Amino acid sequence: MKPKLFGSSGIRGLANKDITTTLSQRVGAAIATMNQGGQVVVGFDARISGPMLEMALTSGLNACGADVLQVGLVPTPVTAWMIGETGSDAGVEITASHNPPQYNGLKVFNREGMSLTIEEQLATEKVLEEAAYEWSQWDAVGSTEEVDAVEPYIEMLVDSINIDNETMVAADCFCGATSTLAPLAFGEFSLKSNIINAVPDGTFPAGKPEPSRESLMRLGRYMKSLGCEVGFGFDGDG
Repeated sequence: MKPKLFGSSGIRGLANKDITTTLSQRVGAAIATMNQGGQVVVGFDARISGPMLEMALTSGLNACGADVLQVGLVPTPVTAWMIGETGSDAGVEITASHNPPQYNGLKVFNREGMSLTIEEQLATEKVLEEAAYEWSQWDAVGSTEEVDAVEPYIEMLVDSINIDNETMVAADCFCGATSTLAPLAFGEFSLKSNIINAVPDGTFPAGKPEPSRESLMRLGRYMKSLGCEVGFGFDGDG
């Protein structure tokens, strides 16, 4: 049996039409029900609808007893990494990856920081279809806390990667989720970095947020003009 709601990268669709606040709240309630409350990490990319969906998702999680760690605007790998770092039971990145700005989605991770297995997707959909949510009593609803994930994630990168700080690099953030993290990370590595489109903007004015042939050719021309040795083209959610 194949999941009906989950696709290859979570649940995706048009924001406020397919991916609504109602759906987000119910998905949050289902995740909390599956984990008997627990603790869940929630992040989002630069899309305009992200904060709205975060509030709805969080309310569903809290209503079924889950404590929520909100990590804010971060790339998807940061949200996934924070699950293990904080000992959480699940995580959700609100993103539609490289899709146009009118889209959004819910990418759900299990406690291993991996995308849900087919079995986990089907079990979650069963809770949604049957509305079998385990609502908490008024004095047992979950809490919400804003947590800095960027600094510890960059510290992990610095501890894990050896790179010659004389290397001249270029990057195109496409005004997406890496717009705030990439400049800080390159700075910590003391790299000679040249970064374009590094202001988060959910309308994606730099074009479709995807390292496609066309966009990478643009980055290549930029690298050549500066004499850069390495280039990074980031997806909308990093």
